Amino acid sequence: MLSRVLDRIEESANRFFARAWPSYVLIALLQTKIIWRIWDLRDGTYGDTASYFRTAEAWRDGFRMNIVWSPLYTSFYGSFLWVTSDPVMATTLHRVAIVMLATMGVLFVLRAVLPPPLALLGAVWWAVLPINFNTLYEVHLFALLPILAAWGLILTIDKPWARGCAIAIIAGAAVLVRNEFGLGAAGLAVLCLIYEARHRPACTSPSGTAATYLAAYGLPLLAAAALCLLAYWRSTVRFPQIWSALDAKHTLNMCQVYAFGYQQRNPTWTQSPWLDCRSLAAEVFGTGLPSARQMLAANPAATIEHYLWNLSLVGNGLQVLLFNAMSGRVNPDYAPVRSAWYPLALSIATCAAIVAGVWSARRSWWDGARDWLFERRRALIAFLPFLLMAIPVVLTQRPRPSYFPYVSIIAITVTLGALGLASHRFTAARKLAAAFAVATAACVLVLVPPYYVRNPSARPLAAKIEHIRPHHALVQTTRGRVVIGEFASEVASYLSIRRQIADPMGREPELRDNAILAQWDRARPLEQFLADNAVTVFYVDPAILGELRRAPQAQRLLDQPATVGWRVLGAEARGSGSWMMLARDPP
Repeated sequence: MLSRVLDRIEESANRFFARAWPSYVLIALLQTKIIWRIWDLRDGTYGDTASYFRTAEAWRDGFRMNIVWSPLYTSFYGSFLWVTSDPVMATTLHRVAIVMLATMGVLFVLRAVLPPPLALLGAVWWAVLPINFNTLYEVHLFALLPILAAWGLILTIDKPWARGCAIAIIAGAAVLVRNEFGLGAAGLAVLCLIYEARHRPACTSPSGTAATYLAAYGLPLLAAAALCLLAYWRSTVRFPQIWSALDAKHTLNMCQVYAFGYQQRNPTWTQSPWLDCRSLAAEVFGTGLPSARQMLAANPAATIEHYLWNLSLVGNGLQVLLFNAMSGRVNPDYAPVRSAWYPLALSIATCAAIVAGVWSARRSWWDGARDWLFERRRALIAFLPFLLMAIPVVLTQRPRPSYFPYVSIIAITVTLGALGLASHRFTAARKLAAAFAVATAACVLVLVPPYYVRNPSARPLAAKIEHIRPHHALVQTTRGRVVIGEFASEVASYLSIRRQIADPMGREPELRDNAILAQWDRARPLEQFLADNAVTVFYVDPAILGELRRAPQAQRLLDQPATVGWRVLGAEARGSGSWMMLARDPP
């Protein structure tokens, strides 16, 4: 009786997996639900994305790009500015597009390696992890898309031209997305050549084989090179400036990542790793902006200490990648990471599943496991080069989870593949696997709430952009300084305010944050202080408005601005979210 029930369940579940589209629909619905209302509950993206926005605008306005800074990504980003001119909405739309493409691509790759039920479970695992959709910067998740495309070709089409296209995609991405992909392309090329040598048809003449391989590998590489040349043609940076730009990009990065790790090891160093790293680097390595090679040559002990520290964070980084939290105490990321007890339990369970799978495969090596693994040998070609590529990135940077989404996919594949091997010897488990996968995906779809509904943001950056945007012309052309307050750099980027934010010559910047108010002695009226500092536009943040309300010398400006020569451009009184934007009348 039980056997017939199991057979019925297996038969019903297998009908679901008989075609691919139900799995894709289910995962698309799940990912859509998880990121639901991202457009009005998530703030605009800070930091690097705001910088990329300037280049994205150049793509929208004249198909221009900067070949040094991920030109394929910025052209993708800029294309959404044709849909909407709202910078926050364009940023949100391009994030949603990247998230959905990545999730569908992950399911495609998993289905190429794992049985459909396990692939569905793996895609659910991927889709619910915030690190994969709420990643700090969109460019890191975008970098996964070329890898997924290359993996899809290698895993689904056993032809030389498919492997040639995969190498070309990664080689092109090394120029157009992330430079470290050059290591992945080189490793992939070596493994593909070994594979071709071991599987060359015996009946084919050497000249015919050479011509076939030359076309299969050469033509895609020529196409990738042509795309890179096209990007160079539209680039605003050309040779020889490219070399100096690449060097500046690399050395500043090494300065900052060393300082961040140094601060974790030495909490008594309290300066900013991002703004004050040069003094530290000069003290340790003799130059404020050292390259990785210069660091190793100048101070091998400090450099190796940096490398070993990054290696010690790998466990925490993997836990955040796979479980969205860590059991350790040291953050492997730059953004805050949650520490909890359950990642340790899940890590033990994951390792146990892998060990059980290896043990089961060893016991049944000649009873199906060998053939199952042999059929998936191309997964080694696809995955191994990127694991090797991750090593120098971990050593020089840190195991920051958002840098390694491809490692997450490999870990999910290995874990579920081992679990499938371990459970294959049990008849009931084999029959219930498909039904369990469908039931799990359906339960997650129903029970998991939308992430942004559960974790809404006050959206301070988006609100400030909305407040200042109608006055863009005034902010851009006013003769004097503009105090924007928090997120001054991001606001300037998203609103294309072409005013001086930082001056390498040491002069006072025209666009200021709230730090300028630290110079106010509170003895003279605030309006007098602003006039003495040539401030003509003043955005009063919610964070400081309450503080200024308590300062007697600020009351007249805030309550009766017209009497001291200022006018109100906009204001809103709503408790902790109150704000004002003032402009000084010309003398």
